[in-house]
Amino acid sequence: MNEYELLNIATAIGKRMMECGAEIYRVEETILYLCKAYDIPQVDVFAIPTSIVVTIGMSDDRFLTRTKRVYARGNDMDKLDRFNNLCRCICREKLTYQQVQEEIQTIEHSPTYGTVAKIFAHMLASVAFCFFFGGTVWDATVSAVIGAAIYFLSRTINLLERNPFFNTMINSAVSACLAYWSVHVGWGINMDMIIIGPLMLLVPGITITNSMRDIIAGDFITGWTKVEEAFLTAAGIALGTMVPLSLLGMGG
Repeated sequence: MNEYELLNIATAIGKRMMECGAEIYRVEETILYLCKAYDIPQVDVFAIPTSIVVTIGMSDDRFLTRTKRVYARGNDMDKLDRFNNLCRCICREKLTYQQVQEEIQTIEHSPTYGTVAKIFAHMLASVAFCFFFGGTVWDATVSAVIGAAIYFLSRTINLLERNPFFNTMINSAVSACLAYWSVHVGWGINMDMIIIGPLMLLVPGITITNSMRDIIAGDFITGWTKVEEAFLTAAGIALGTMVPLSLLGMGG
């Protein structure tokens, strides 16, 4: 694998790891290990949640730089683990460029959890949080139905390629409206307990945790960027819940 191919592979894997929810330090260390495994004498990596810049220096004093823009961010721990294992395999066995490309494609097209499993997970989490905060069985049942509705709504909005703030605000508004309606027709008892279950699915817990870890590790730009992202998500939840409930309360 020559320097150009290695640079392409390193940035491509780093980008995919970041899209799966990897911490910044993990992405930077992975790229460093990949380059060092192929005897690159000098490697500089700079990563933030939306971009990766990699510069490698060669023995003849030439430098190559590659930038990758990161548009999508999520949490896919299974794929992240697969990419980590691929990086270890590359460093250990010195795979060729074609072999690495084939492995990346295999991971990209690997099966994920089905729709039924995802719906069940949304419903289970909604029920658990509803009970945790003191909801009744009826409240939890309604909360589970709303959790399933949130899954379908999120998937539809993602197909339209809307920004995360818009997605969060719409999901919160729909959750609030459905909870209000369920209590109004007598299916639920405590509207606040019904709402809290689906809303907890939208809370950026991993983002907040990773931001603190990045700040402690000295990655201040990344850490504060994630803090701002988390606060923006929280604002979307608050705004999406407050507006419909205020309007419905005034209408009632």
